[in-house]
Amino acid sequence: MGDVRYRGLREAPAPMAYTAIWRQRADSHALVMRTSDQAAGVIAAVRRQVASIDPAIPVLTVRKIEEYVDDNILVDRLLAMLSEVFGALALLLAAVGLYGVVSHAVTRRTREIGVRMALGAERGAVVWLVARYTGALVLAGAALGIPAALGLSRFVKSFLFGIQAQDAVAIAGATVTLLIAAAIAAFVPARRATNLDPIVALRHE
Repeated sequence: MGDVRYRGLREAPAPMAYTAIWRQRADSHALVMRTSDQAAGVIAAVRRQVASIDPAIPVLTVRKIEEYVDDNILVDRLLAMLSEVFGALALLLAAVGLYGVVSHAVTRRTREIGVRMALGAERGAVVWLVARYTGALVLAGAALGIPAALGLSRFVKSFLFGIQAQDAVAIAGATVTLLIAAAIAAFVPARRATNLDPIVALRHE
């Protein structure tokens, strides 16, 4: 038969030899069954069959293989849930921080926007100016952050099972979230600045 992990999903299969059950001197044995039917009906049938052979034979514990797997990865699953929560909080804080930085930078350029508006600049051109600045800021951050995330992913590789540390979907999702936050951060103050009277914007400090 194929290799089996007995003690944990992370451990490599160890050499194992199988012998006939009558050669073992253990006080109890385990019966493993594979079925395509509902487990409850199969369990009841097994109990009846065992009782028909010898009513003195007890069937003590009946569990599905999924339950053993769930017990084995319980700690890993809790750590994964905590990591998801903290990761979402970190992404939220990064988005809020990015919004604050871009919004402050655009607010400081209100006077410049007023000059451009006084010289005849269209509102769309002003919004595009802010969008280009914000896009350059986000792309610069992504150019530094993505390689750093890929390089540091090897330190968490040992904590993962069944997935890759360098998950393109997670990295792309975080980048898109920050791009959306940056777009909102740029559009809101830029729109507010373009709605100001040029004279008022020129007097802005």
